[in-house]
Amino acid sequence: MNKTDTTFRRAPLAVLLTGIFLIVLDFFVVNVALPSVQQDLDADSTALQWLVAGYALTFGGLLLVASRIADRWGRRRERQAQRQRRGLRSADWRNHRPGVRELRGSARGPALIHES
Repeated sequence: MNKTDTTFRRAPLAVLLTGIFLIVLDFFVVNVALPSVQQDLDADSTALQWLVAGYALTFGGLLLVASRIADRWGRRRERQAQRQRRGLRSADWRNHRPGVRELRGSARGPALIHES
């Protein structure tokens, strides 16, 4: 077994662990924000529990939808759709109207550089 075989087997594990870490970090951030949400909205503990539960349900539901789209259309087309949505969101709508090239996703703006 050479070094390439070991790296090839460890890469999916690294991606999986990074994804799990980001999910845990995301819920950690929500839980850290709970005291300020409670103070700003004058919410009781039941409302905070509903907030966390609603966040978790929304996250899980969107995760299921995204994985279903990726399975049905293929990961390449699904990633291209994500890039197009991010590109449209990052466009400055007040000073710039996106052209046909940007709507098709062929223009590579600053928001798309990190995904290429």
